[in-house]
Amino acid sequence: MRTCEMFIRNRDLLSDTFRWDGSAMHLIGAAILTAHETEPEIETLKQCASIIKENASMLSPLRGHLRIILICSMMMSDDPEEYYNNVQRAYNLIRITRKKRDERFYLSALSMCNTISDKEELLGEVDRANEICAELKNLPGFAQDERGFVDAGIVSSAGVTDVQTFASEAAKCVAALEDTFGRSSDLAELACILALDKNSAGFKCGRLKEIYRMLDSEGIRYGRGDVLSVLGSLTMLDMTNSELAGTMKEADAYLRSQQGFGMYGSGPEKRHMYAALMVMCAYASALNAGRMASASVIEGAVSSQFAAMAASTMMMSSAVYEALDAGLPIY
Repeated sequence: MRTCEMFIRNRDLLSDTFRWDGSAMHLIGAAILTAHETEPEIETLKQCASIIKENASMLSPLRGHLRIILICSMMMSDDPEEYYNNVQRAYNLIRITRKKRDERFYLSALSMCNTISDKEELLGEVDRANEICAELKNLPGFAQDERGFVDAGIVSSAGVTDVQTFASEAAKCVAALEDTFGRSSDLAELACILALDKNSAGFKCGRLKEIYRMLDSEGIRYGRGDVLSVLGSLTMLDMTNSELAGTMKEADAYLRSQQGFGMYGSGPEKRHMYAALMVMCAYASALNAGRMASASVIEGAVSSQFAAMAASTMMMSSAVYEALDAGLPIY
């Protein structure tokens, strides 16, 4: 409950400080801050916003729809201005290697800069993301446009090095889950999260299905779309399925009691997703690090970084993509 309360306070703080950025971005920003157990000072937020205003071009999405995500990510850095410069540097490297301009590349850049601060290492990270993207193109349902590269960038940031083994494991997860969730890019993203767990595909996918059914029996009809990735992260918690379902029910009930989470707010599907993320944040210390295939994820289990990685999957949510694809005007 303490984590949920922090999430609401962070959302309200962002809403009061940046009124024109939209409720969806306030929620994503609040999730990033809460994953890091941070409640920022208003002045610090404004200082980060000033850095963006002084350095980003007028039409940059970093001054528009992605501003809150960037500000909250900058908050986690010892040097916010250098973090901003690294994001811009990573974006330029991606743009050059992909030989294309796409605002969605900023989402990969943000994910990479959450784990890499040395600018010399960024090019290697971009190259690895390109390698992962090329391998995952054969994954059923994997997005074939630049959204696929964003997914690959997040996977790369999680520390995947054996690309072929990872892709094979993700394919097994898709095969085990498509009868329940249907084949789609959202299922492919879920499979990528599950592939970080070195347990057998049958075990972890069976666990996910059981948690999904138990939530349904508790009145929580978890969505089958872009919210699935966060639910997949929960399967790595060292808790029983019934404990997870019960904790999810408590978190969901708390959020439902808060303004902005009803039918005319974020809606039940997004509320369930945020409830799942709050469980992830609250019980990050209960992550079963022995089951995780990636060294960086194991380290993250200690520092709550894995919860932050789960938050980064929300950058792939429809709210962000639809805004970028539609070219919404920058205020």
